[in-house]
Amino acid sequence: MLDEKSAKHISTVPLSNDTVSRRIHDLASYVKQELVTLLQKARFVLQIDESTDVAGLAILLVIVRYPYENPFEEDMLMCSPLPTNTTGEEIFNKITIFFEENNLSWNDCIDVCTDGAKAMTGNTAGD
Repeated sequence: MLDEKSAKHISTVPLSNDTVSRRIHDLASYVKQELVTLLQKARFVLQIDESTDVAGLAILLVIVRYPYENPFEEDMLMCSPLPTNTTGEEIFNKITIFFEENNLSWNDCIDVCTDGAKAMTGNTAGD
């Protein structure tokens, strides 16, 4: 599909596992920092879901919606493993740690949506 000159040029691009892994990590870090920078200047809402991966491990997914060029943008804020006892308190603590590490404030979070509200709030929050 490519001519000889183009094929030689492409073969000079380093594609070792370490190089690809490092580039993916660098790109992910950049995207995360851009999102965090936007959230530090805006009010936002969170959509929280606890799910199970293919290995049966509990995973916390947090989606964030915030005003941007369109009326609102929606991005994945974090994906984090959870211990087997996925209580509302444990979920809150995971998100709080993420907020502290990234200089985000709960004061800027104007709403939280979850499909398990009864399990994460009120009298059953620790069950």
